[in-house]
Amino acid sequence: MPSPGYGAVAVSHYNPLSMVAVGRWNDVLAVFASVLIFGLAGTCMRAGAGETYTTVDHGTHYVINWGAASRSHSNLKAGVAIGLNKKMWPKRTWKKIYSPPKRMQGRAGAVILKTRKTDCCVIELISPVAPVTAHGARIADDVYQWVGGVIASLPHRCFPLFLMDANARVGYYAVEGGFVETPEFDGVGPSQRDVCTSNGERLCKLCFQQHMYLVNTMKQCGPTYYHHDGSSSRIDYIAVPQGAINRVRHIGVWQSAGERLQMIPAAGRRDHWPLLCVVDIRLCFETEAVPRFDHQLTKTPCQFNKDLLAVAANGGYKREFFLRDVERSAAARMPEAFVASRKPFPDDIAAMFKDVVCEAAVSHYANDDKRKPEMPEDTWQALRMRRHV
Repeated sequence: MPSPGYGAVAVSHYNPLSMVAVGRWNDVLAVFASVLIFGLAGTCMRAGAGETYTTVDHGTHYVINWGAASRSHSNLKAGVAIGLNKKMWPKRTWKKIYSPPKRMQGRAGAVILKTRKTDCCVIELISPVAPVTAHGARIADDVYQWVGGVIASLPHRCFPLFLMDANARVGYYAVEGGFVETPEFDGVGPSQRDVCTSNGERLCKLCFQQHMYLVNTMKQCGPTYYHHDGSSSRIDYIAVPQGAINRVRHIGVWQSAGERLQMIPAAGRRDHWPLLCVVDIRLCFETEAVPRFDHQLTKTPCQFNKDLLAVAANGGYKREFFLRDVERSAAARMPEAFVASRKPFPDDIAAMFKDVVCEAAVSHYANDDKRKPEMPEDTWQALRMRRHV
């Protein structure tokens, strides 16, 4: 597994249906102990009476489990779970847990996590198999509509992290004479495109409406499911906001974990293989006070000449030289900002420009600190006239 680096978290998604069917639940959790967040779809765990979800303390992680139930929109092969590293996300950071309606019990679940430097919502989904009846299509529509409602309800600064076994292929619409692409595929990358299934259309529509992007379509990650007849497909996905694509540091199929988790004794690959994503989910604004330029705190305190500032504002006094110094200083400091942080936040760049402008203003419009600022002649005259009255 690649090193996440500062500010990034390792996230994984997997369908453990074949593992939990033979009671190897602990083996599954042991594999994912090295990641900070993992999502499981197809846990087959039963929902308790009157319970929408349960929480289990399992070593290094808390596991929030939305159990499966035989409902109109679900079945006993559903069930989802989200695992959270206990040290990074203790229970006090869980701000809200979303559970679907009872008819969708075990189809999806979500939790909002909030710390001093992160604010994210982890969503796990197991979609119904591609429906062939009107009732099946209505079930799939309701499930995707619920997930879309959760994402739409999040505050703007919250980072949605969508993990799913979508049972869907995405890429193109098949039409007579070839293929066609629609704007709804803005959330699909250029790699490994396939003919879109009905579930794929729902997923693409959800991503288009909520501005999400399927990150394991941005590069050649390979299939996530291997059939017994030798065929394979990509039906599992991880999605992040479209504006956060450049914050994804790694995405791919977790090969070593897939080999450990494969249950079927065969020479080739079988069943689901886990996805692994490393993404930076830090907040995009400063959470700590950062020292800023203040001419009162510099080694050479100064006082601005208000007359010069007034003349500069109205008549452009020294404006050309002031702008020249600002441009030169900004050009000199910009590379330093990018060297210190390969992707500086907008606040960092704004602070740099503020320092540059203040320093240029001090050099052109400040009084000489060796003497007190002189009082204008008209002010002296006004004072003399007042004294004689």
